[in-house]
Amino acid sequence: MALTHHQRLAISLLTVTILLVSAALPAGEPELTDESIRLAVQTELKHGEAFSDSGIDVAVQQKIVALSGKVGSLLAKERAGWESRSVRGALQVVNRLEVQPAPRSDLKIRADVLSALNQDPVTETWQIDVEVEHSVVTLHGTVDSYLEKQLAAAVAKRVRGVRALKNRLSVDAPPVREDDDIRNDVQARLFHDGSIRSGLISVKVDGGRVELDGYVRSAWEKAEARRKAREIAGVKSVAAEGLEVAPKDADAMRDARIGQFEDARLKQAILDEFRYHRRILPFNVDVHVEGGAVEIRDQLEVEGLPKLVSPT
Repeated sequence: MALTHHQRLAISLLTVTILLVSAALPAGEPELTDESIRLAVQTELKHGEAFSDSGIDVAVQQKIVALSGKVGSLLAKERAGWESRSVRGALQVVNRLEVQPAPRSDLKIRADVLSALNQDPVTETWQIDVEVEHSVVTLHGTVDSYLEKQLAAAVAKRVRGVRALKNRLSVDAPPVREDDDIRNDVQARLFHDGSIRSGLISVKVDGGRVELDGYVRSAWEKAEARRKAREIAGVKSVAAEGLEVAPKDADAMRDARIGQFEDARLKQAILDEFRYHRRILPFNVDVHVEGGAVEIRDQLEVEGLPKLVSPT
């Protein structure tokens, strides 16, 4: 089975995510003020391809970022929020951006959403009904997991002219799993992600409901930890209110386990991440790691991905 461009890109991005480990900050780092956070957010948005020409206003009060203005697509709105959350010191992002896409008829938008869902290798087998009213797309139907629900929404959001999306897909209850198994899977997934300080996050599970407590360095890291946990099989909900955004404290208490992985552990981390990604799951992925260099073997025939070297 040949890989599409999007599947190849997914593999490269997932692998690089596993390899990235942030360096410790210098001791004399200036204090994070509202103004420094605002300037950092503006810089991130300025270099973003999806909204470089958009008029986005950024305000910061008590380290809470507020975005206002207009963008041309739903994806641009979400990307702006995502980029803003990645800025160190941002405790929360309030996204008030208004989506004003180029005018298209509801019939054309619906036809394109259905076509996109049918052409995507993951969503093509699902029975999803699509309604469109005033450029607002609503998805109905049943899928097997929360991850599949999110993937269907991501496919629909790429369609030109979509102003907003209501995801009303229902999820079939997954098989019952023991809380200890779920907790172990959540902890392992957070640990294997080099962008998350897993040693500062405690995981509790009760009846499939996950609770995350501890410290993270940014609103983005908090959202990413919650998303990673939510995608584990058997998880019914994830509460992350107990994760406190504390950039300096989190770096001062950084987990000593995060550093250079042994080759065997690095390989397992990459395979585990692939296992949770539905766009890669159907393929026979062969990963070889030696001295921190990762090689994706012949089964995928991915041009440009023979070696990805981790930071030392």
